[in-house]
Amino acid sequence: MKIRVCDLGLSYDGTPILEGVHLAVEPHQLVALIGPNGSGKTTLLRAISGLLAPQEGAIYLDFAKVHGLTPAQIATELASIEQEIHASFEMTVEEIVSLGRLPHLGRFKSFTAQDHAIVERAMQRTDIIHFAERSINTLSSGERQRVWLAMALAQEPQVLLLDEPTSHLDIKYQMEIMELIKRLSDEGLAVLASVHDLNLAAQFSDKIALIAEGQLLAFDTPEKVLTESLIERAYRTPICVARSADGPIFVIAQRVDHKEVQALG
Repeated sequence: MKIRVCDLGLSYDGTPILEGVHLAVEPHQLVALIGPNGSGKTTLLRAISGLLAPQEGAIYLDFAKVHGLTPAQIATELASIEQEIHASFEMTVEEIVSLGRLPHLGRFKSFTAQDHAIVERAMQRTDIIHFAERSINTLSSGERQRVWLAMALAQEPQVLLLDEPTSHLDIKYQMEIMELIKRLSDEGLAVLASVHDLNLAAQFSDKIALIAEGQLLAFDTPEKVLTESLIERAYRTPICVARSADGPIFVIAQRVDHKEVQALG
């Protein structure tokens, strides 16, 4: 299933948040959504998930308009994980992952053996099966992120939306989560993830969508988007882009005096 965002425009209280955004995410593809804070990344993800209705343009899952579908119909095709999920409740990991099956259950329908098998498979794919009976509140941030991913996978989606999946994680968990997300896209999911760390975006994404001030500045491969001119234009801070001999890209912020930073604005 393919995501298509066509000339999307969205405003809050008359203030434009997104203008003329056009991009597509294919199956087997991980697209990193980057841009400074307040650029519209979360708004775009929420619009694609059906939570926000666009004032202009349209969003499609294949050939169906997202905003013509019911929440239940969307949830059987698309799973979305918000940036901040607070677990202020006492539930086991397996109970939480099982919530992902709810969109597939009709009224008064009980869990079947197939539902339980899907939940177990989701926990296996995210390597959390060994603490299925533990409370969510006993887990580390990185372990919890795997639980949310497992819950999303239990929905059996074809599209996965992620808002800052590596926020608040140390380097080890950042790499583990991005490796998992990349593997899921390689297995067939269409994945769109907002990513704060440009170096993670460079290392794992197939394409990068760069947004600044509600507009899509670039949508292409990491090599073509992560350039000094584009990144400085979006983030308004001096940076250096380095490429190693074997291909990886490294984006490094440069320390300069305040007057030089102002000049970029």
